[in-house]
Amino acid sequence: LARDDVTRENSKFVEEVLESRYGRPDPASGQYSPLKVAPIEPVTEWTLGSRRTGIIARKIGIYPMWLKNGKKILTTLLHVCDNHVIKYIPPEEWTPLIQPSRKTVIPIKKKGCLLVGADSTNPQNFTKQYCGLFAEAGVMPKRLLSRFMVTPNAALQPGTPLSAAHYRPGDVVDIRAKTMDRGFQGVMKRWKFKGMPATHGVTKTHRRPGNIGSGGGKARVMPGTKMPGHMGNRYRIFRGVQ
Repeated sequence: LARDDVTRENSKFVEEVLESRYGRPDPASGQYSPLKVAPIEPVTEWTLGSRRTGIIARKIGIYPMWLKNGKKILTTLLHVCDNHVIKYIPPEEWTPLIQPSRKTVIPIKKKGCLLVGADSTNPQNFTKQYCGLFAEAGVMPKRLLSRFMVTPNAALQPGTPLSAAHYRPGDVVDIRAKTMDRGFQGVMKRWKFKGMPATHGVTKTHRRPGNIGSGGGKARVMPGTKMPGHMGNRYRIFRGVQ
């Protein structure tokens, strides 16, 4: 179903075959594929060391809400768009990209890798090799892919749909996303510096960082010194969000 052998005459026929096999990309059309095999692991109760999979969502905006006691809070609206489990790699077969250091003494609990995809799209826009990644799950090719490390008792079968019902109200989650791009900014906006005084002999240095030297015979700027530079457009993790 790649674009290599698709012409203008049979492109409509290919679209009809894709719709009959997978359904429409819109999750409201009921295109969720049923699971054909049993779950990978037996269903067990949640334990303190269990780690479930996450989902891929798109930020919509900020919306105010009020609690029962009248307190106003700001909430972030997220759109969970057509999430499916694509593949599960057990701990015995998973090889991390970054190997642990030899000095590591604390034993690390082995976790499996769960590949989750979101936002179904047209297979004609991708190569045959990329579309083959989704053959086991039986779903349309996804525009976004993400890996989640899970414990073996939280493994899911490829093809399992994931929605907002994956979480319950009051759950505490960790969010990873790319921050808004602010461009090149000074220290007052980038690092919240107070700045120099406005008067009393200060000239043209009201928004400058000041001295950045470390003194003595070091004769260099220490790594990590807060200075002007590019702000935003970086992946950050916000932990403990309810």
